[in-house]
Amino acid sequence: MKNLKTYLSRLKNPKVLMAILLGLAPLLATSFGIILPDNYTEIVTAVAGILVLLGILNDPNPKRYLEDSDKDGLPDFLDRNDGHRINEADADMDVTDED
Repeated sequence: MKNLKTYLSRLKNPKVLMAILLGLAPLLATSFGIILPDNYTEIVTAVAGILVLLGILNDPNPKRYLEDSDKDGLPDFLDRNDGHRINEADADMDVTDED
């Protein structure tokens, strides 16, 4: 029963619905005798890309990632040093190129 609830909750995800719809479309079309264009995958990729850019297939609000943030607003795995976490021992060292 728990697995069924998990699967049903996944069906609310627009990414899953789009994958199911676009995956079944060629099968349904050929079973009804509809001929799809040869570049069907390119068309589907372009449409999906546009939907992602519009924020329909992705969640542009990173609220779930903010729970894992430090007080400076960056995620735990990032630091203010160009996005790389540094050790406290290495922070005191002067790192310069001496070539």
